[in-house]
Amino acid sequence: MSDTLLAEFEALEPPEKAILALLSLVGDPIGRTAILDLMVAAGIRDTNDQPFTTMTLDDPLLKLERLAFTTAVMGRGYVCNARLRWPAIRAAIGAHLLDDICKAYESLNPMRQNWNGAYEPRSYRHGVARLRMAMLRGRPPQDVMPLLAACMVCYEAAQLHPIVDIFSRPFEAGMLLLVHPALQDDVLMLLVQHTQREPALAPLVRGYAERHLQRRQAADRKSVPHCGWPWRSTPSCAASWPMPCLSWKDWMELRRNASPVLCCCCAAM
Repeated sequence: MSDTLLAEFEALEPPEKAILALLSLVGDPIGRTAILDLMVAAGIRDTNDQPFTTMTLDDPLLKLERLAFTTAVMGRGYVCNARLRWPAIRAAIGAHLLDDICKAYESLNPMRQNWNGAYEPRSYRHGVARLRMAMLRGRPPQDVMPLLAACMVCYEAAQLHPIVDIFSRPFEAGMLLLVHPALQDDVLMLLVQHTQREPALAPLVRGYAERHLQRRQAADRKSVPHCGWPWRSTPSCAASWPMPCLSWKDWMELRRNASPVLCCCCAAM
């Protein structure tokens, strides 16, 4: 991200950053009415410290669109500039608004359950939004896995794994650090394998993987054997070496530290 774009973002008012954080967490375009409902439900106030109304929401939305921080998708709503997603989420974390925004979305957009308790999202993007919010809040595997399973039954997941969709559009190391420790190795494994399809992502993933392994070695954590199941995101086995730019030694270390949480779920679909 350019320094100019970041400086312009930092100059925004807190409510305007909150709108960008909301759009970043949802991912899918959402309309003005839905934004208003979510902002009110989250308890976010305007610059005058009053609850948002239809009139007071128009000005920040117009400003964000004028600055090209958001884009209006015809007939669907607003979507956040991809380069500002992580800064917006980071600003929400700093303002202690992340949990409020996620809870507001969950209450206004509930996910129904079928006869055996499995989640059924209204759409694939709805499921991915709930999965993104759970992972960025550091939810444990027992909370994340049902949401991931709900996404994996959608045909869109065969084109791009939802975990890869969340953490590579764009890739930000800070987002991975928010994931629950029991899931970090599995997320990184999926990203490393995805670099076969998107080579331009390889240098960023390689740099993070090296730092991640150094942190694990410094902490002297115990290794957990990998289950050996194939990963849904690629036809190749997880035991293969997907990224030559990452040394074989580092890849095997990452593989040994990975838990069977995500791979078993994906393979079982």
